[in-house]
Amino acid sequence: MHLLQPLRVSFLLGCLLIGLSGCAFFGQRNEVVQPSAAPALLPTASIEVTPVVTSTTQSEAAVEQMITITSPPPRTLVGSPLTLTGQTRVPPTSRSLNYVLRDAAGALLGQGSFPTTLNEAGGANFAASLTFNLPPEGGTVSLEVFEPGSGSAPPLATSRLDLVVAPPQAIVIDSPPPGTQVGSPLTIAGRTARHPFDGVLRYRVLDLSGRELGTGTFPVTGAPGGPSSFSAALNFTMPADGGRISVELLDQHSADNQLAANARLELNVAAQPQQIIITSPDPNQEVGSPLTATGRTVRMPQGSQLSYLVRDQLGQPLGNGMFGLTSQPEGGASFSAQVFFSLPPGGGPISLELRELDPASEAVRASSVLMLSVASPAATATPIVTPTPTAIPTATPVPRQSITIETPASDTLVGSPVVISGRVALYPQFRELYYVIRTPSRETLGQGSFPLGGQPGATNIPYSASLSFAEPAQAGNIIVEVYDRDGVGQVITSALVQLRVAEREQ
Repeated sequence: MHLLQPLRVSFLLGCLLIGLSGCAFFGQRNEVVQPSAAPALLPTASIEVTPVVTSTTQSEAAVEQMITITSPPPRTLVGSPLTLTGQTRVPPTSRSLNYVLRDAAGALLGQGSFPTTLNEAGGANFAASLTFNLPPEGGTVSLEVFEPGSGSAPPLATSRLDLVVAPPQAIVIDSPPPGTQVGSPLTIAGRTARHPFDGVLRYRVLDLSGRELGTGTFPVTGAPGGPSSFSAALNFTMPADGGRISVELLDQHSADNQLAANARLELNVAAQPQQIIITSPDPNQEVGSPLTATGRTVRMPQGSQLSYLVRDQLGQPLGNGMFGLTSQPEGGASFSAQVFFSLPPGGGPISLELRELDPASEAVRASSVLMLSVASPAATATPIVTPTPTAIPTATPVPRQSITIETPASDTLVGSPVVISGRVALYPQFRELYYVIRTPSRETLGQGSFPLGGQPGATNIPYSASLSFAEPAQAGNIIVEVYDRDGVGQVITSALVQLRVAEREQ
């Protein structure tokens, strides 16, 4: 038994060696049988792996890159060039970005590239001025900013933004039509293609010679970036002789006077009726003799003179005369005149009337009345000596002309025409009485004359007349004056009544 044990071990070792040798033999035959397959597979696997790795690298770069536009915000109103700012997450490969601008239909408006600069965050910043063709009618434009891929590869990153281009500015005047006869203020209405600079339009009114009659601004209705409309009242100085005027509207920047658009309209103005405007003294001011009267007229009176008449509260003349006027460059005439008159013994109310008279007929063409007052004389301590009465022969009194207004009563609410009735002491020389209706600010509302019944020589003659006048737009007081005058146009006597008018319906 002890001798067989080593033999078994040796046998087993021998079998093991023989088995291992057989395995090596068969493996060598397999390698020989397949000699052509192994070289073909190895290079194929190597070629296919290389593009996969490259593709993965580009994809990772595209995901990491990001383009952020910080200004302008979406739907901003822009023009060309537009300023673009923003940043990228990582620096672009070529240190630049590309852009494309297209209109709403996709048509190309502009394209190009712009540089970027590295920032501390590891990315890049950009601030670029992009030039492009403005779409003729304005509207939405699309901006695309991108980092291009290599060769024909798709962009590594893209950012898109919609913006708005305003249409070309235009001002359209819808009313009034050309050639319309207008006055001041003039109401004008229309529209603009886009919201104007500063939200306002400017206007100028010119006469035929180019002289400026009025200027100013007015607001429009609308939002920035869109169209707007307007309706405004334009004030200007009416040319005394009327004629053609031009109204010009402008969209002009107040800071640099840049003009975006303008429109012009030709209109007509009627000749203005003569008016005499007294600017001083003020109504009911206390005055003495001489008093200084200043003011102006709408046009230069024929003969370049005005006449004046001062009367007491009973209508009795205290003084009269003439004075000259000075022509003004803007039209019309001005005056500053000394008016001499006799002070009424007891002081009290007086009236100053300025008149333009027809040089041939002495008819009153225009007039203006101002109510004033004269101070009562100071009391004196001088004793009054009562004279001994003496018999005075009775004389036949000389009749004096006077006018009274009986109706309507003072402060009555009236309209046009207003019926005035009263009495006149003596039959008028020209068989008629005269009237003028004014506002307290001396604006003439109506004037004329009316016939008187009866026969010359009659006394205490009643009258009743329907007087027409232009009712003022605002409620307030009016003054009606009825007067008689002599052959040279001098007022003999008059009567006044203050009435009221209601606000005129628009």
